[in-house]
Amino acid sequence: MSIVIPVLAEKEPIIPFIAAIERELLALRARSPDAWPDLSKDCRTITVFSDYGGESPEATHATYTFLCVPYETLGVFFNQAQALRERHGLVQPYKELALKDLDYGPLSRSVKDWLRLIGFFPGLLFTLHVDRRLSSIIGPNNRATLTEIAAVLKELGYGERIGHVGEKLLRIVHTVAYLAAALSVDGQRLFWMTDEDAIVANDRAYAGMQTLFCRVLNSYAPGRFEKVCNSKGLGPVDPQKNFYDLLGIADLIAGSIERFFLCRSGKEPRGVKEGVNEVLVWLSDRTVPLKKLVFSVRPSSAGGIEAGFTWFGT
Repeated sequence: MSIVIPVLAEKEPIIPFIAAIERELLALRARSPDAWPDLSKDCRTITVFSDYGGESPEATHATYTFLCVPYETLGVFFNQAQALRERHGLVQPYKELALKDLDYGPLSRSVKDWLRLIGFFPGLLFTLHVDRRLSSIIGPNNRATLTEIAAVLKELGYGERIGHVGEKLLRIVHTVAYLAAALSVDGQRLFWMTDEDAIVANDRAYAGMQTLFCRVLNSYAPGRFEKVCNSKGLGPVDPQKNFYDLLGIADLIAGSIERFFLCRSGKEPRGVKEGVNEVLVWLSDRTVPLKKLVFSVRPSSAGGIEAGFTWFGT
């Protein structure tokens, strides 16, 4: 399985959904330059926090959310997040910021404050939203592609995974690598923390993911980064430096978008939580420093994919 391509350049990516993101992003930046953040100044390290939704049996779409912010701003975030937790009674007992727990009153009441807080930070909140009728957006939309993906990952030493997990891994790794390349300049550092799920189900899978990510990243941005680090959550929580609240914000966004499209499909989702509407309204606010993009991929009538940005509130 080949992986090559410069980003935002004349050559078009060979991965179908990345090629679609590239085309639409170039057009967006041409007509609305302010829709894309500038992390080239006062940013030594770009941090990416990713979480995912849409794996329940009732889900009609899968969502992958990536929160990209400068590391240099996180000291302020940690301090304000701790104050927010204390104000809402989320410290003792510690309550994870997650969509599944929004039936817990203090957490539900805190959603507006979490969104207001992260909105003031420069960076990008990018959600890849994929119709589940597409078994693959890496190659042809059929089971043979998933079988091939699993075989290639195993053969190349990236770990043994069943087909749909291998597809998910490649969707995530390619998106992080593409965004990191598109946001960065030479000499910066990169830190990526992923939610701990099937793509990093054990130490061997995690090690394989790290190796794969470095290879893919080097294809998008050869020699770009001075240092690249990976992490997975959740783990012991340091309340003074809680990276996991950033993962939690990504979880809220991914889950809320998945719930929205499930409702729009005509289904009645179970467990719609208070706070989801708050997220959807917030996504429509394009006046804050944090840039928010939702990129949707669905089957085309010709048997391929069609894709574009989805704008809330328009």
